[in-house]
This record gives sequence, C-alpha cells and structure tokens, in this order.
Amino acid sequence: MPKIDTFIETSVSIKRPIPVSVLREEIVSQYPYWATRELLMNAIMHRDYDSNAPIQFYEYDDRIEIQNPGGLYGKVSPINFPNVSDYRNPFIAEAMKVLGYVNRFSRGVYRVQKELQENGNGEAMFDFSLHTAFRVVENVSKKYFEKGFGTDTQETSRKHPENQNNPTTNN
Repeated sequence: MPKIDTFIETSVSIKRPIPVSVLREEIVSQYPYWATRELLMNAIMHRDYDSNAPIQFYEYDDRIEIQNPGGLYGKVSPINFPNVSDYRNPFIAEAMKVLGYVNRFSRGVYRVQKELQENGNGEAMFDFSLHTAFRVVENVSKKYFEKGFGTDTQETSRKHPENQNNPTTNN
C-alpha cells in the first residue's frame, strides 16, 4: 500500500499551477491524489478475494478506470449506493482503518466526489452493470488543461483529448 501511495502521488496526480489572478495561482492535478487513492483503496478493501482476477487500473488520455472483482455486496444496491455500506472483508476493512489507509467508513465516496468537482474532474461514475465486478471512472481534470503561463501550457492544452481534432489548437 505504501507503493500505491507513491505511484499515485508521483505518476498519476500530476500537478501544475493555474493562474487565478495576476498575483495568485491555484495548483490543479490531472487527478487529485486523495480521491484517486481513496478509489484504489476501496477497490482493495471491497474486492472479492475468492476470485483470482486482479484489480485493474487503467489510465487513458481522458480518464482513469478502476475495476475490482466482486460487484456490490450485501445490503448495498445501485439504488442506495453510497448511502449504505456493507463489508465483504470486514477484517481487511478494519486493518486498513487502523493502519491509516481509510478514514471513516461510508464517507469516502462523498469526499471523492467533492474533491473531483473542486479539481475540475466532474463526478466519478460508478458502473454497477457488471455482475462480477465493480468499475469506477474518474475523468481527467478540465481545469488542468486550461491555458496558463507561456508556451509550455499551450502545448499541454493541445494534448487534452477534446483538443486533438480541433484545427485551431493544432498549429
């Protein structure tokens, strides 16, 4: 789990300053560290350990997808998610809490959504259609690709998936 923390912080949660005013800037990440970490920790905690399928983490140009074996569990349904929680692996959940990898139970999804919104990613999308797996999609931050200082940020802006076919940004 410490390696997962380092991976997210150094390879996924890439940050850059975005000018807010002449004298002020805001640091924005492609994917906010805490939100992405929480989604991965949830995949570890809630996966079906009877399955030999791996947790999948895919980073595309415009999104991250995390999928773990085991769909919703126990009392949790698409209708009451995330208001109701149930634990397929209560010992793993308690160990992760004691070790500091998760905070309060049942609050993580709300904080993930808040951090994603504030960072310009939009809300995470939870896919309940897979009967033997659970998938969450986290979109890349639109704020991250806003124009900023100098030509370097214009290059970054061109790389955003929405700008790839736009002739005005591909000089």
